Amino acid sequence: MIQSLLEQFHAVTIYHQIAEHQVVKHLISLLKELDSDSPCFLIILEHYSSICRILYQSEFQGNLCDYLLDQILCDNNVYTTLCAEENQQDIPTIVEQAAAFDLHFFHQLSQISSEILKQKIICWFPGKEKFILQLPSYENQQTIFLSYQRWGEQLQVLRAFHHKQGISIFAKYIAFYISHQNQITPIKQFNPFPLSGLKKYEFQKKQLIDNTLSFLHHQPANHALLYGDRGTGKSTMINAILNEYYGQGLRMIQIAKEDIVQLESILEQVRIIPLRFIFFIDDLTFEENDACFNVLKAILEGSLRGMPKNVLIYATTNRRHLIKETFSSREGNELHASDTRDENASLADRFGLNITFMKPTPEEFISIVLELAEDRGLALDKAVLCKGANIFATKKASRSGRIAKQYIDYIEGRVALNLPI
Repeated sequence: MIQSLLEQFHAVTIYHQIAEHQVVKHLISLLKELDSDSPCFLIILEHYSSICRILYQSEFQGNLCDYLLDQILCDNNVYTTLCAEENQQDIPTIVEQAAAFDLHFFHQLSQISSEILKQKIICWFPGKEKFILQLPSYENQQTIFLSYQRWGEQLQVLRAFHHKQGISIFAKYIAFYISHQNQITPIKQFNPFPLSGLKKYEFQKKQLIDNTLSFLHHQPANHALLYGDRGTGKSTMINAILNEYYGQGLRMIQIAKEDIVQLESILEQVRIIPLRFIFFIDDLTFEENDACFNVLKAILEGSLRGMPKNVLIYATTNRRHLIKETFSSREGNELHASDTRDENASLADRFGLNITFMKPTPEEFISIVLELAEDRGLALDKAVLCKGANIFATKKASRSGRIAKQYIDYIEGRVALNLPI
């Protein structure tokens, strides 16, 4: 059996990247050692303990089968890309056969239990049986996704999965940020917010929903700039849009201000991914002569490569004018200062959809407080709740959806602890 697995390992083609994962490399190295004429006990222990350690530290908590299957579902290769294409074509038979071969191998590998390995080690080192039996173990009972059939026999299931969920890390996660070296990194603990939780601003909500749905249905859609007072729910609304529509192939990548300079290279990483992406830039403002300004402006409309069809940019800002302007800059000695001011305003114009958020009136603020209290199931006297909300807002010197939520969080905590309100 070992010799057959080693031969299959060297013949893996489509899912070759998984063969480079540490668990697979240690397992194959261990099998090679066991298949040698004079295996080294210490080398065997090193590979075996490494397998257990990596599996224990993974999200699958020591399950080899689930670990390998997760790597398969998140792999980016020619087969998964063809499966995920928007207009699925017939996948070449030779590609499907190669994928089935690889999947059959990894399924066989997943069935090698720690007990099987221990017994094979004991065969070589019977004098160490007691010690070997005390070695840690790992699980290999599959609990996720596919049925218990051989993975190579479930290509149609995998094809449907990738067509809906996409490929690579985008098949597993929905929200991302940019880490060092322009690496798109998943936000593993995404904090979802329901659209229903955003009170008021129904017109603004409908504008953004309609634009997003048009984008998801491959119709013309606009980049969106959400402008308005702080705490009015601009960023929350974008979060809620992702939470509402990720099941339709929407993914979101948060772009920090300092990442804008490298935005073109980041765009290229998702250009061929068969999903829809919103690049989210929060609190967008620029200093004068900021290099990021021209980069973003060119990408939105003027670059030679053009914006990928599967990407929109949604940005928020508290400033009507995106570039911070000083009195000295206005009073400078430039002959055509008006041209410069027009240039500075041109970035906002390149967002086809501009949505304005204004602070709620005192009456709207109280209405938001009461709706949030109802959502939380806080059966409190409305007069007491309203009076407390006004006092809370006065101390904060502001009335907004954010302040309303902070007040309800405060009240809910006190109710839970039976403290006076």
